[in-house]
Amino acid sequence: MVEKLGKQEAIVRLLTAGKPAAELVRQGYSKGTVYKMARRVTALPAAGREGSQAQAEAAVEGDPDIVRLKKKLRKAQLERQIREARAPLEVESRLLVLDGRVAEVEQTLEETREATVRLGDALKASPLSRLRGRFSCGCGAKGHVAVSIKCTSCDTERWWGWFPNGRQ
Repeated sequence: MVEKLGKQEAIVRLLTAGKPAAELVRQGYSKGTVYKMARRVTALPAAGREGSQAQAEAAVEGDPDIVRLKKKLRKAQLERQIREARAPLEVESRLLVLDGRVAEVEQTLEETREATVRLGDALKASPLSRLRGRFSCGCGAKGHVAVSIKCTSCDTERWWGWFPNGRQ
C-alpha cells in the first residue's frame, strides 16, 4: 500500500515537472496509473501545473483510491497496536492457568508422599514385612518361608510366602 502511494506521488512529480506520460510508461511505470495521474495533473489549473507541486499532491491526496488505501493502512496499524496491547494480557491469563495447574500437581505430589509414608508405616507394622530377609532354616535354606493364613469367617486356611521354584 505504502509502495503504491510512493509510486503515484513520484508519477505526479514527474508529470508536473514536464515529463511526457509515454516516457514514464517506457521507464516501467504502470500505463493505467500513469495515465490516471496524468488526467488528474491536467485537470489542475494551468497556473498550478507550472509551479505548484502542492496542488498536485493535494489532488493525489484527494484521490478516492489513495484515501481508501490510507484508511486500510491506518486500520492495519491500529489492529497491530491492539494485538500488541492485548499480548501481555493473554500471557498473564495463560500464566494464571499455568499457576493453577502447578498448584494441582503440587497438591497431588504432597498427597502421594503422604500415602507413601502411610504405606511404609503399615508395611513396617506387619509381622511378615522383613521375615523373608531374616529367615534362615536349620537345613541351610534362606528366605523360603511361608505362613498359614486362615479366614476367620469360613475357616479356610491357605499358605502365603516364598517357596522354592515349582513348589507351593
